[in-house]
Amino acid sequence: MAAVATTGAEKNFTTSTITDLDSSSYDSGTGVTTLDVANLVGDWDGADRLNNGKLAVGGNEYTIDDMYNTTGDETLDVQGDLYGAGVREGNTCTFYDDDYSGSGTYNIVLPIRQSLNMMRRLMFQKAYIEPVNLSSAYEDTVPFELHFGKISDISGLTPDVTGSSGFWTVMVMNAYQPEAANDEDPESESATGGLSIVYDIADNPDKCAIYHETGGEMGNTMHHYMVHEIGHTQNIGKRWPLATHCSDVACIMADGAPGNDFCDKHKSALRKRSTW
Repeated sequence: MAAVATTGAEKNFTTSTITDLDSSSYDSGTGVTTLDVANLVGDWDGADRLNNGKLAVGGNEYTIDDMYNTTGDETLDVQGDLYGAGVREGNTCTFYDDDYSGSGTYNIVLPIRQSLNMMRRLMFQKAYIEPVNLSSAYEDTVPFELHFGKISDISGLTPDVTGSSGFWTVMVMNAYQPEAANDEDPESESATGGLSIVYDIADNPDKCAIYHETGGEMGNTMHHYMVHEIGHTQNIGKRWPLATHCSDVACIMADGAPGNDFCDKHKSALRKRSTW
C-alpha cells in the first residue's frame, strides 16, 4: 500500500472553523483552552474521536485532551493558550487523530515490506512447514486506502503466484487500518491487528491482511499478526466470521496474538494439512 494519502477522500485528517473562543477560554491553572468548532461530519463526529490527536491552526499544533458535546458544534479541551497565541473565531483549523505524531508525520510510514523473520519462521518450522519470503518482484504497491477491511477489499485482489501440491501460498496485504468502527479511533473502540476472510481451506492462495496502524496501537509486532492471520487462513484459532480465538493465552492464535508459538493443538493441525 502506498504512502498515507494527504488529499482526496482517503486522507486521514479533516478541517473545520473555530466558532467559540475568547480570552476567557483559557484556564491558566490547567493550561487548557476550551473551544468550539463547527460541526464535524462522518466518522470524525463522535465523542472522544480526536482525543490525543492534534489541532493545527495559526502555524502551530496543539494536543487535544478531550472532545465532547458532539451534537452540533464540537467542544474540545486543547493544551495551550490558543487565544494568547493569536487564534480567533473564524480561523480555519485542521484536525489529526492519534494516528498522527505531529510535525507532518504519521506514526506508520508506508509503503512497508513485511516478511517473516527467523523467530516467526521457526513457529511454522515446528509444524513441519518451511516458510519462504518471496522477493519484491512478487509484490505490488496499491493505492492507499484509509479503511481496508471489507470482504471485497481482499477477495478482489489477484496474487502473482499460486501454489501447487508441494508449494503452498498465502497472499498477505499490508494495510493501514480496518473499517472505521474498528480502527481504535477513538481508543475506546475495538480494534484488530489483522483480518482473514477466506472461506475454503483448500483455496490457493489464501489471503489475509495485517493492519500496521491499529496493530501498532495495540502494542504487538506485525510479525506476530502476520503469523496469526496466516494461521487463520488454515482454519486454526478464529476464522471469520466466527467469534472465538484459541483459549490458550500462550498460543499465538489467542486473541491479540500474545504468544510466541503455536499451541500443541494447532501444531498438530498444521502438520496434518495436505492442502492450503
